[in-house]
Amino acid sequence: MPLPILFGFNKIAALAGTSIAAFKYAKKITFNYKLLFVIALSCFVSSFLGAQIINHIDTNVLKHSS
Repeated sequence: MPLPILFGFNKIAALAGTSIAAFKYAKKITFNYKLLFVIALSCFVSSFLGAQIINHIDTNVLKHSS
């Protein structure tokens, strides 16, 4: 079996296990939804800005740095 497919199966198993554990944990606690919203929004904005910054980096600089 090709290596990328094996890595894909591993990621699927990890995602499933983490999702089930998170769901079980979420049923046992109460969320501070205001804080959760602020954290989620800041993560989204930071991820978006990081992706935009990476798009402006010259790939030749990255190739020669290693």
